Amino acid sequence: MHTRIAVVEPDIVFHPALILMFQYSGRFDCVGVYETSSALLSAQHTTLQLLLLNIDESANLPLLRKQLPNVKMIVITQRSNDERVLHALASGAANFIAKGADPAQYLQMCSDVLNNNIRVSGDIARQILVKNKNFEINEVPLEVLSARENEILRLLAEGKLYKEMARHLLISIETVKRHCTNIYQKLQVNNRTEAINKFFANR
Repeated sequence: MHTRIAVVEPDIVFHPALILMFQYSGRFDCVGVYETSSALLSAQHTTLQLLLLNIDESANLPLLRKQLPNVKMIVITQRSNDERVLHALASGAANFIAKGADPAQYLQMCSDVLNNNIRVSGDIARQILVKNKNFEINEVPLEVLSARENEILRLLAEGKLYKEMARHLLISIETVKRHCTNIYQKLQVNNRTEAINKFFANR
């Protein structure tokens, strides 16, 4: 079954390339490419799983997260050092990708985000925390986590992938994923970026 994906991209010149990329991927069903977030929401997609969002629309992330709580989101940006990327990650975007990346990179990023196989460097996480001072964070003490969960959270903050954590801890990848799910539930977060945010907030 193909993953249902949508794109919000104001640059209409970019639309045909995006549609063709997903059409021929064999993995994704592109349900629509929209110029604005409001146009996407007006379409009322109820089974959407993944959204690619241009950085110019990232101010709408809180609304999109509220209206599409189960949809994972990736930000498309021209520059990785754009301050809006940090705000987008702090607002719940799963990751970001350069607009000029090749199709294989786009498809790999989409697959990684869907599988929660996301690498976020400690440096990026610290910058998110600095930018996130004005965001509301529900403080949850890390004491609610088990020793193993705290260890995995630390590895997440170091930017480790699931397979790297499994190798380091001598456990299966599925066990790592199960621990991560428990961590997200206990910390009341939705993804790795938000979990890392709380990790540094408690240092």
